[in-house]
Amino acid sequence: MIGKFIGSSEKLCVKVIKAIHGPQIDGFSPPIKPSSGGEWASINRVIIDLHNRFPVTSSLLLIKVGNGLDTCFWMDTWIGKTSLSARFPRMFALELNKTCKIANRRSINGVWDWHWRRDPRPGIESQQFNDMLDCLAMATFSNSPDSWTCPLFKDGRFSVSGFRKLIIADQMGEWPTHWCNIIPPKVNFFLWRARLDRLPDKCNLLDRGVVASILLCSSCNIQIEDSSHIFFDCEVATQVWSFVAQWLEIDIPRWQNFDAFWQWCMASSNDFKKVMVTEVVCYAALWTIWRYRNGVIFNPNKFRKCHLLDSVVFSSYDWISSRYKKARLNWNLWLLFPLMSL
Repeated sequence: MIGKFIGSSEKLCVKVIKAIHGPQIDGFSPPIKPSSGGEWASINRVIIDLHNRFPVTSSLLLIKVGNGLDTCFWMDTWIGKTSLSARFPRMFALELNKTCKIANRRSINGVWDWHWRRDPRPGIESQQFNDMLDCLAMATFSNSPDSWTCPLFKDGRFSVSGFRKLIIADQMGEWPTHWCNIIPPKVNFFLWRARLDRLPDKCNLLDRGVVASILLCSSCNIQIEDSSHIFFDCEVATQVWSFVAQWLEIDIPRWQNFDAFWQWCMASSNDFKKVMVTEVVCYAALWTIWRYRNGVIFNPNKFRKCHLLDSVVFSSYDWISSRYKKARLNWNLWLLFPLMSL
């Protein structure tokens, strides 16, 4: 919804939201009417939370003025680094229409059309008025619509996905917590918890005060069970990764943790489709290893080691074939050459 504000104030959804929540709402500021309900109030609560945790402000977007029809003369930051209302408060106090657009104040012959409740008085008001005229003399206009640019991106174009990546990079470091649409939501949540070391392995349960009489790995009963051991050191995990390497016909290193695993997975190939297949297969392997570990504890008769490899193959095939719109997978080709199947 915020994206609808970055472009044209003539959009119907913009008019409706501003009619309900106030004409000064811009998609970045807190709600004008905090008691108002509706979807936009919920969006504003998210914006407030982002403001508290990350410097998300309208200053991250710069207005490129064209005809001035969509840009607020006083409220928007369109010339300089702050709004005219903040830089020249005495002039703003004299304005009769505080939400006017640039086009409402700009005349054809280049003379500004002011609507004061009274003329500026000598002294501070006169000084601010002259300073504002000097500032406005630097403005340039065109016949094209007003647009927005974002200095955070090389091409200057704002995108929700790009901004989301910046927030994630600031809060989570270099390890992406991206949502992979090709795998089920529960697997996405599982991977997120695994990366943060929040899975209920025996070491984590002990740290949380849950009594664990035996800390040995549930799958191999050889070493102490933590996430690194479960997914990369356990004999069950090494068996699965050995199969994945042979099946994909690639070299797989022995990872020590999830950071090393992710960096390898993302740099495995320059080909998008091969990266996607490798990523999904590796996620299926992690998911299979975790399900087997839980099955050994809670339902040993259902999960058998001989089914692990079949589970990786079928799960990855099922996820890609059902969730990737461009996929035209052939089962026999998938079994033999998965990286060449798309």
